[in-house]
Amino acid sequence: MSAYKPKPLIFAALALACSLSACGGTADSQRWEVLLLGIPEEVAVRRAAETATYYIIKQTHEPLFRRDDGQNYSSRLLKSWGRDISARQYSFCPDSSLSFDVKRYFDPEYFQGYLAGVTKKYNSEFKIGREGERFTVTFPAPQKGYLDFLTLYENAPTVVQSPGIEAGLGQFYVRSLSSEKIVLLRKAKVSDGYNEIILNEFDPSKGEKYEYAKMSDFNKLSSFDVPQEVSQNYLGFNNVQLRSDVVMINHPDRETRRQVYNCLDVDKFRKAFFPQKKEFYDVKTVLPVGVPGAAPGRPEQACVRRAGAKGKKREIVLYNHRSGNSAQLEKFAAEFNSLSGLTLKIVACTPQELVRVLHKAPRPFNLTVLGLDTVYPDYLTFFDCFVREDGYFDFKLPRIAALYAKLEREADPDLKLALVKELLGELSKEAVVLPLYQNIKRFYYPKKIKNLNIGRGFMEFPDVADFRW
Repeated sequence: MSAYKPKPLIFAALALACSLSACGGTADSQRWEVLLLGIPEEVAVRRAAETATYYIIKQTHEPLFRRDDGQNYSSRLLKSWGRDISARQYSFCPDSSLSFDVKRYFDPEYFQGYLAGVTKKYNSEFKIGREGERFTVTFPAPQKGYLDFLTLYENAPTVVQSPGIEAGLGQFYVRSLSSEKIVLLRKAKVSDGYNEIILNEFDPSKGEKYEYAKMSDFNKLSSFDVPQEVSQNYLGFNNVQLRSDVVMINHPDRETRRQVYNCLDVDKFRKAFFPQKKEFYDVKTVLPVGVPGAAPGRPEQACVRRAGAKGKKREIVLYNHRSGNSAQLEKFAAEFNSLSGLTLKIVACTPQELVRVLHKAPRPFNLTVLGLDTVYPDYLTFFDCFVREDGYFDFKLPRIAALYAKLEREADPDLKLALVKELLGELSKEAVVLPLYQNIKRFYYPKKIKNLNIGRGFMEFPDVADFRW
C-alpha cells in the first residue's frame, strides 16, 4: 500500500490572501443571490429530497457519479473506475487530493468507510476488497442499478461541519446559516465566475424590500412572484418540469380521505387556488409525464355526498400559503361543503409558517398544496414523502412503506415499473394525495453567463460553480 500524502488546501490560502479586486470582478458581480420560499433548518444530505436543501447540497456536495445521457456515467471524485460485464463487480480509485475542509480529505481511509456504508444502504449482500488505493465491491448477483444509486445527492460523501451543517466535496461550503439567510463561499476563488452564494428567504408580503437588481436566481419562486422587469433583463426559456403539484390529504380516517379525494374537483380547485394561472397540464397520478409509469389526464373522481354521524363535525382544514386567492377559495369551499357533506375551513398562512409545521406531528392542517419534483426521472423522489418519519402525515402507511422498500432494492427496470404501478394503486386506494397538474414554467438566468447550456440535461437546480462569463 502506497503512503498517502495530503496536498495543501488552496481554498484556505485564497480565502485569506485573495481580495475581490485581485481576483477580478466586484463583490456584486461575483455574488449569486437566490430567493427561496423557506430556508431549511439544516444542511444535510438526508434532507436532499427537499427542494431548498437540494439547491444548497448541489453546491456544497458532489455525488460519487453523475449520470450523463442514457447509461453513461462520469465522476469528479474518482481518478478511475470500472465495472465488469455482468454488473457484479465494481472498482473505484478515489481522488485523494479532494477535501471536505482544511482538516479532512477524501482519503482512502474515509473512502473505505463511506463505500461500505453507502453500499449497505443499497444491498446488504456485498464484499469490499482493497489493493492500495483501489477498491472493489462485489455482489453475488448482477446489480445494474448500483451506479444510479451512487448518483443521488443523498448518497454523496459528507462529513459533519458543525451542528446542523454538513460539508461535502462540492466547490462551495456553508459559511453561515440563519433563519433568513444562508451564505456559501467558494473553496477556491475564480476570476470569471461566482465566488459567493447567498440564499435569501422570500416573503411575498414583503416583496418590495428585496433589491431585485442584485438577484441572480428567481426560479424557485412561483411564476406569480417573479418581478415583471426580470423578463426584460434576463434570458428566459420555457421548461416542462418534472414536477407535479398535488393536494396532500392528512386525515387519519381513510373514508374521510376518500371523500375529500373524490369531491375536491381538480379543475375547480386548482383554478381557485391559482386564480392567476391560465393553463394546466393534466396529470393522472403523482408522477409527472417524463417519469416512466406516469400518464396524462385527470384522476378519476366520483363524489357521493355522505352525511357525518349525528352531532359530529367533519371539519377539514386547508392551509392556504398563497395570497390573492381568498375569495376564490371561499366560494369553492361553499360548493365543496354542499356536495361532500364535509366542512372545508380555509386557514391563511405564509410559506414560512407552513414550512415550520410541515414536518412536525401533529400537523394543524388536513390539506396542503405542495409541489413534488426531481431533477431526473426518478421514482423515489415522488414516493419518499409518504414513508418518511418527517413526511407530511400524522399516520403510517405500512403497505406503501413495504412497497417503497422493495422499490429501493429493485434493479430490474420491468420489475421496478410493476412496483411503481402497485404503489400508485395503493396511493389512490389510501387517498392520501390528489394530483392537480404538471408544472410548465418559464426560467430566467443572467444574460452575462456565457456557458449557459439550455436544452437536454439542463437542470433547474444549477451548478453555480460551473457558470462563467
